[in-house]
Amino acid sequence: MVAARSIYIDGMTAKTFLRITLTLKKVGVRRHYRGYPRLVYAIYLVLEDEHRLEAITKEVYMPVAEKYRCSWKSVERSLRTMRDMIWREKREALGEITGFELTEPPKESYLLEILATFVKYGNLDKALQSLEEESS
Repeated sequence: MVAARSIYIDGMTAKTFLRITLTLKKVGVRRHYRGYPRLVYAIYLVLEDEHRLEAITKEVYMPVAEKYRCSWKSVERSLRTMRDMIWREKREALGEITGFELTEPPKESYLLEILATFVKYGNLDKALQSLEEESS
């Protein structure tokens, strides 16, 4: 029997990479989109430290831009493009992930928060349960 070992992709474990890619698939984002790797890495950065959302340009867009050799505005535009595509084609899936119906497309930082939360907890009910357990 071969011992299981972690495989790292862009600094993340294979399990984390798989959870991110399955979440993106759920909301209709496919690998053929040019900004796909940028979105995967942005979600990973948020998973590492959710406080990065408080300074999204400096803490998320710029590191992603540096890694993929583009401008931070290009990273932001990629996220906006994918957000718009999700909103047009898979709005109901985004509602399933959040647990409520969104009335307008989320801002880029909120989209990253929604996706990272789903990757981490599976859904918001589990996230709330986790928070309640931590406060007990």
